[in-house]
Amino acid sequence: MSRHLALPLVAVAAIIVTASLAQAGDVRPISGPVILAKSEPTAAYIWDATSYIAQLSDDHVMGDDALRATEATAISALAARASDVTAKDMSISVIYRRSGLGPAYGSATFADQQRLFELHVDRAVAEKGGSGLARSVADGKQPPQIKITVTVALPEAQ
Repeated sequence: MSRHLALPLVAVAAIIVTASLAQAGDVRPISGPVILAKSEPTAAYIWDATSYIAQLSDDHVMGDDALRATEATAISALAARASDVTAKDMSISVIYRRSGLGPAYGSATFADQQRLFELHVDRAVAEKGGSGLARSVADGKQPPQIKITVTVALPEAQ
């Protein structure tokens, strides 16, 4: 292989690696409705993340990487809403509809909805440090300020 051909191949490989890392570890923008279900004593939100998870699947971000990305985005969603509520604590239940997301997700469940996880955080912590917490989760860390209870795992790539 000539030296002139090797350099472009190295550049293409670097771009591919960088793109795949950005997909898995980014804190992505929220997609889908986030609804305030109750405001006291805990501000409880519900996020229908179906379109978000479908986009992750389209981007080939699956399994634990998809779960981490969804958790990070959920933290960002709470941080963005922290100044809108007065409750001491905040939570977000993340749900999605399995049908239509492809064969890795199997057949539809009862009522076609699946709870993915529930996340709890102190409102003041979310308001002041939400972006840092989201970044930590996206990077694979579990900050002690948040509690995440995962109900189901997202499927790995097939």
